[in-house]
Amino acid sequence: MTVAFVGDMHRDWQCVEQGLAACAAPPATVILLGDLECTHPFDELVAPLLQRGVAVFWIFGNHDNDGGPEMWANLVDPARNPRTADGALHGRVVDIDGLRVAGLGGARSARASGNRRPGAKHDRSGTN
Repeated sequence: MTVAFVGDMHRDWQCVEQGLAACAAPPATVILLGDLECTHPFDELVAPLLQRGVAVFWIFGNHDNDGGPEMWANLVDPARNPRTADGALHGRVVDIDGLRVAGLGGARSARASGNRRPGAKHDRSGTN
């Protein structure tokens, strides 16, 4: 089985379709790696993949609520996305076509990753 990982598409669904069409073998599974920026419900946006029988999994990225609560709901609301709600990988480790995949959505803060800016003062607010 072929698994395609696609990241940081920023609303460019046509580019995703073109890239997947260029694959030697059509993928059985697509894992979307955030920064999708859904202007419509996610189920509608990935409908062409679902119609071809492609399994769709996803994690959110640091830009997936740039458009506010409506954009966020278009991605994560199960009522809007009954076909893809189970494909949300954030905080989960799942077996997908024989691969163990860990979903860690969003951006890690510098504080969480231990990569603080050189010379930065310690800030207990968690924003540095």
